[in-house]
Amino acid sequence: MAYNYETIAEKLYYKNEPIVEYKAVYPVITGTENGISKINEELKADAELYVKKIKDSFYPKAAVAFDSTNNGEDNFSGFYISYNAVVMSEENGKLSVLVKYDEDTGDEGSRLYYKAFNRNMSNGNRFFVNDYFKSKEDVISSVTEQIEREIKDGNESYLPDWRERVSRLFKPQSFYLKENKLIVFYDQYDLMSYSFGVKEFEIANI
Repeated sequence: MAYNYETIAEKLYYKNEPIVEYKAVYPVITGTENGISKINEELKADAELYVKKIKDSFYPKAAVAFDSTNNGEDNFSGFYISYNAVVMSEENGKLSVLVKYDEDTGDEGSRLYYKAFNRNMSNGNRFFVNDYFKSKEDVISSVTEQIEREIKDGNESYLPDWRERVSRLFKPQSFYLKENKLIVFYDQYDLMSYSFGVKEFEIANI
């Protein structure tokens, strides 16, 4: 299997000023497996759907922000948005693609979040974290142990109710494979303060 990347990039203008700049990158897979075509369609559709969201949602918000700030003393700096889908693993007939969304909307701050595409190349179907563990409690237990070690080593960045959050906010699709390891991730502000971004945990060798 091989792959290359396609890019959709554009500046969106309002009153002759560029108010939104975005870049969306997604992989195109080549290979003989039966699921490749289905996977490519899904990856392309997801990137195009996000571009539509930018135009339908972010652009109107940027226009309002532009009018508001330019009626005052400050200049509007623009929205800068990226969608970056990267192949993380292609081993043993399984494809892991990690999408990183980075949305910098000026005064509203920057938001970073992940989404994973984990697919069997033979048929394009999803595989899940519970394909590697008997139950989600095994994953939660591993995450909990890692956090306990971090706290013992002096990490004071976790929210006070992190234990409850580890279990309640766990998503079985929020993982990817990389270098024969399974990595679980939690969204920005799930377990730590907002500034720490997405939190990842290396769970197991596979």
